[in-house]
Amino acid sequence: GVLGAHTLKQRDFSHDDINFVLSIANTLAEFIRQRQAAVALQEANTLLEQRVAERTEELKEANFVLKEQETFLRSIYNEVGLAVYVVDVRDGFKHLDVNPGFIEMTKVDRERVVGKRPHELEHLPEENREMMLASYQQVVQTKRALAYEIMSPDPAGETWWLVTLNPVLDDSGEVYRIIGTGLSITSRVQAEQEIREQKEFIELLINSSLDGIMAFDTELKYTLWNNGMQRISGIAPEEAIGKVSYEVFPFLKESGELEQFKKTLQGQIVTSHDQYYEVPKTNHQGFFEAHYTPLKTGEDNVIGGLGIIRETSERKRALDRLRSSEERFRTIFDQGTSAACLLILEDWLIIDVNQKCENILGYKRGDLRGKDLRQLKLWQNPAELIALEKLIETENTKRDQDLHILRDKEDGILCASVELINYSGQDHLLLIFEDISEQRRNEAELREMRLKLLEMEEKERLELARELHDGVIQQLLGFNQALSQMEKDIKASKGQTPINVKSYHESAQELVDQLRRTIIDLRPPGLEEFGLKASLEGFLTYLNSQEIKGSPHLSWQLDETDSIPLDISRVLFRTAQEALRNALSHASAKELHLELSIESNNIYLTITDDGKGFTLPERLSKFAQENHFGLLGMEERLELFNGSLKLESELGKGTTLKVSLPLEARGA
Repeated sequence: GVLGAHTLKQRDFSHDDINFVLSIANTLAEFIRQRQAAVALQEANTLLEQRVAERTEELKEANFVLKEQETFLRSIYNEVGLAVYVVDVRDGFKHLDVNPGFIEMTKVDRERVVGKRPHELEHLPEENREMMLASYQQVVQTKRALAYEIMSPDPAGETWWLVTLNPVLDDSGEVYRIIGTGLSITSRVQAEQEIREQKEFIELLINSSLDGIMAFDTELKYTLWNNGMQRISGIAPEEAIGKVSYEVFPFLKESGELEQFKKTLQGQIVTSHDQYYEVPKTNHQGFFEAHYTPLKTGEDNVIGGLGIIRETSERKRALDRLRSSEERFRTIFDQGTSAACLLILEDWLIIDVNQKCENILGYKRGDLRGKDLRQLKLWQNPAELIALEKLIETENTKRDQDLHILRDKEDGILCASVELINYSGQDHLLLIFEDISEQRRNEAELREMRLKLLEMEEKERLELARELHDGVIQQLLGFNQALSQMEKDIKASKGQTPINVKSYHESAQELVDQLRRTIIDLRPPGLEEFGLKASLEGFLTYLNSQEIKGSPHLSWQLDETDSIPLDISRVLFRTAQEALRNALSHASAKELHLELSIESNNIYLTITDDGKGFTLPERLSKFAQENHFGLLGMEERLELFNGSLKLESELGKGTTLKVSLPLEARGA
């Protein structure tokens, strides 16, 4: 319109003409605007209708999904194995609904709960109603879920519940509903109570033992400490449990006993004998014997060790007294003046004797000179005189020929040694006598004492094994069976078995297995009932069945052993047991063979391995200087029965141990 007016103005139209044209232009522009607005309105209406149709379809789909979800939730609500109830916060905590699970689990009719407020629930004790109301109020105040355990009385006994309260918020963020759930945990609570009682019983059982019983973990920290350990060491449980072993007892490092702990953590069953201990803090000191067994949760997963400690100070003092007595006899023997008799080699004529010889033989020097020694009628047993003749006929230096002689007042035993000497250009014999009558009597007494000590040790082992088998193991088996029944009861009540129940079950079974292995180590299985052969076969079969990684394959060949006395069978079994333990621990062998044979009234035990071998010392006593007492103990035990032990080994060529023992060993 403006452009038109401008154009008209240039052509000299009049004002009226221009105004007329402008009015027409404005009218036309208004019409065009209205037309455009109508079109836009129509398009907007069309778009709105499309949007409304889309939203309507979406709403239908949402309603369908909501109905499905409502059906699903209602199904869960009705079928879930929980007691579920709905509380209206705004109506004084009135209970709006309960699910079938609530009725089934609580045995309470629906009408006794729905429509009721907490103080109106007559089936609950007053204290439970008060606690329910306080719990509802806490959920409203905190707007957070709340869980608690509560006991409800029941005609059949106490019923325990785990109650969970979940708030439902309105648009303003206020709590207007509470959804409560209840789960019966009676079986779990009862199981936990029984576990506590069983644990207390086991602790009582362990603390009733006269022996010390302790356990340690992989960090060498004590985890178990019974009254026996406190009695031996003077250290109370609270001073030991959780503490590193060698910090509590520095002597463990100093004596090397700590290495036994480490071997146990490597899966080995280890025994220490007569180890010295000293606890400056409590002024306790003495000697102990220890049996260490690894604690495992799986075949190779060692989680710690179990130690059974026995005070052996009295036994050690008895052994020391015996050894001191033996050394005293040896000192007397070495430093005493010997009886000497000089003979002509050809005809046994006595040339001279010394004062000691006069005293021993009971003759004066003048009466002995020129006499044939054989004609003195000194010998109780003619066979011993023949043995002396053979000794002299060798014309070499020979020693330690025992001769039983007759005296005026009592019989005696002489130890004869022969020296070939040249005297005045002629061969003579220097016959040296030593009166060893008292020594032999003492040796016989010492032998009997050591045999009795050995018998006492075996009895102690058998007693300990019997106590473990008939006492601790049976109680543990009962405990284990109770745990199994608990698991079954919990599963039957649709509850979830607590992890600690399973852990106790596994630990108890592992402890039973470990104690059984300790019993096998303490008491030769079947030795008294079935004999040495059967006992060795059972022990070797057991070792083969262990299937410990890196262990050698064991093979054996055993003669029948019915004729072997029980005490000799024990010695042979202990020797084989110690030798096999040494080979399994140190030899790094692939093959290990044991052979037991009987020939000419002698028993032979041979154990051979193809391991790494070692350099033999000059004497087995060298091992004792390095705190290795196994071989020395075997040799001493065999000597009591007139047996012998021979060891053959070279680096890289394996080791062979040979034992020889006469069948009539103890009577010899």
